[in-house]
Amino acid sequence: MKVLESGLYTGKIVDRLNKNGIYINTVHYSLDGDFTGSHYHLNPHICFLLQGADKEKRRNQVYQRKGGDIFFYYSGEEHETVQVNHFMKSMVIELDTSFLKKYDLAESQLELALEKNNHLKFTMLKTLKEFQNPDNSNAILSIQMLVLNLYSLSVSKKKAPEWLLKVEELLQDKWNETITLDDLATVANIHPVTISKYFAKFHKETLSEYIRKIKVEHSLSLIKNSNQSLTEVAHYCGFADQSHFIRCFKNATGYLPKDFRKL
Repeated sequence: MKVLESGLYTGKIVDRLNKNGIYINTVHYSLDGDFTGSHYHLNPHICFLLQGADKEKRRNQVYQRKGGDIFFYYSGEEHETVQVNHFMKSMVIELDTSFLKKYDLAESQLELALEKNNHLKFTMLKTLKEFQNPDNSNAILSIQMLVLNLYSLSVSKKKAPEWLLKVEELLQDKWNETITLDDLATVANIHPVTISKYFAKFHKETLSEYIRKIKVEHSLSLIKNSNQSLTEVAHYCGFADQSHFIRCFKNATGYLPKDFRKL
């Protein structure tokens, strides 16, 4: 089995930044690349697939990966790419043991935080934006803040009240439907005033801002994996018009929708 040292991947590394135990890379994969055989990495890493699609075998399952998806890999976790559709591009954030030890972080905590963070893709995109700038000195700082904030989120989620989890679940399930405050209160079995008063305390954003971000998050996959026009995507995701969609998308990701489609 192939073992990949720090900062090495099965694709072609196009851009890289390595500092303070953090590796940030953009990696390109093509059909003529070497994807045969299983392999694992010495360090845990987060892979944000920006373009393309593939099928990957790991944890005794075959996963379909497509543009906009994020996956976490443990150090030493065996996986194998079994099919690549034409061209793929990803952003990979790798953390070596020195970084984990410095901040007393466990890989399992990072995986949990990734699963629980509804707005992770926005943070990753803003980090990518800084990484792509000629002066990318702030990219490492952004990654440090990203990882540490992820950990703090995983801890705070454990302390979140049951009603908040029910509200979040309904907003995620009914993201493209009109939901009233009374609807949320009924599902959560709590007074509407409580939601209004305490939602922003837990999320650091208003309920309306949270809903808009959910809509933008769903637009990411449509922009990357469908032939719909940006106007059609905006309408499907419930934005009043394209200009409103563009503003919300830029605020959440740092990119214009048309520029994100080109990534």
